[in-house]
Amino acid sequence: MSDIAFRFLGHMATRSVRIVQAAGQKNIRKLALETGLNVIELIGSIVSYSEAKQQTGYLHQKTETVKSHNEEVTAIHEQMYAQKLTLLQQQLEDELRVEQKQLKFELQAYAEQLETQYAGDASSYEQNKKLHGIVAENLCNFQRILEKAEQYLDTLTDEDNVKKQALFEEYRKIQRQVNQLVKTLY
Repeated sequence: MSDIAFRFLGHMATRSVRIVQAAGQKNIRKLALETGLNVIELIGSIVSYSEAKQQTGYLHQKTETVKSHNEEVTAIHEQMYAQKLTLLQQQLEDELRVEQKQLKFELQAYAEQLETQYAGDASSYEQNKKLHGIVAENLCNFQRILEKAEQYLDTLTDEDNVKKQALFEEYRKIQRQVNQLVKTLY
């Protein structure tokens, strides 16, 4: 029961005592007055309860509207985040493809130079210096590509966890090789 209903019952009990006293004294005026007051209070309580119920209904309706609006906004934000993440992944994949092609050509040129060097005079200082420069340049490319690969791995979600773990292990293995090359070169 609501507070309004309890208040009404309390007033009715108080007035009932007065009605019983008035009926016992055969005081019709007092009996009519107390009964009229009870009727007025009953109507007031009903109106108050009805207004409170309407207000509560209105508040529930507004609350549901706000909840639904928040859910829509959240869904839109999640969709936008997923789209941005997909675009970022696609961009990184495209950059990695370009880097892969460029690196392939550079490695082929490097391999050809190695063959040329071993075919000719291997002790030539100029050839070693030139070769050292090419290796250093490729090393910078390796590190740049590894940074992009790391960025891509960071964009993978928990749903891609198995693939992410495998790619990360491969990434770490290659990163160790690059670090070893840096130590050897310098």
